[in-house]
Amino acid sequence: MNSKAYQDQIAEWGIKDDRIRRPLPRHAIISRLFIRLTWATSLFIISLPGLLLWLPVFITTFYAVHNFKKTGPIFDTWDEIAQYKLTYGLISGICAWIFGVVMTWPIAHYNTPFLVPLLMWMTIRWLEDTVSAFRAFTTLLRLLHVGKSQLKAMHEKRSDLHSQVMNLAINTLGLPSDPERYFRTVGGRQKGRIQGRWEGGTRYFSIKRRRKRDWNETLRLYDKVDYPEDDSI
Repeated sequence: MNSKAYQDQIAEWGIKDDRIRRPLPRHAIISRLFIRLTWATSLFIISLPGLLLWLPVFITTFYAVHNFKKTGPIFDTWDEIAQYKLTYGLISGICAWIFGVVMTWPIAHYNTPFLVPLLMWMTIRWLEDTVSAFRAFTTLLRLLHVGKSQLKAMHEKRSDLHSQVMNLAINTLGLPSDPERYFRTVGGRQKGRIQGRWEGGTRYFSIKRRRKRDWNETLRLYDKVDYPEDDSI
């Protein structure tokens, strides 16, 4: 099996390469299914109050982008769509903040201008983790559907492909044999990597921490497991 056939197969299953690289036994998959579903449900419940403030923002940006798409083909207009989302999201977000301040002023008084944006920020963080946990739950369901024998066969094929890639990378291109360890010591901070337990805990609340490093770090209910074909080939 070549690399394209391998990628096509795991894309058909809806599974990322990491799930093949580190296969899980069936009992571990079942236990993680329960944990992921419980965690996603709990996070979604505590996110509900803040989602009431975010709902106008979501509706406004969706409506604005929907109308923008009616003006013509959306080919090569992703920058304009992002600008629409930013503009309308900012305006509606400020309106939601003012509404939240007015409604909670009798309770929190002078603290409410700070508590409302804090609640909105934490809601987004919890919502991101909710979606991530739900995606992991659906992936684990697909792993159960694929079956132990097929996953084992794919793991063996991946090991063969991995040895070919590493041979080319190390012996021909001179790349490091352990990329993860290499980048932890060289340019780790510039690459956005977490240095130590304390930073790992505090950066959960950091705005800078939310710089996306992977296409799957978005608010969608499915994982990106395949990539579009290059029409030039």
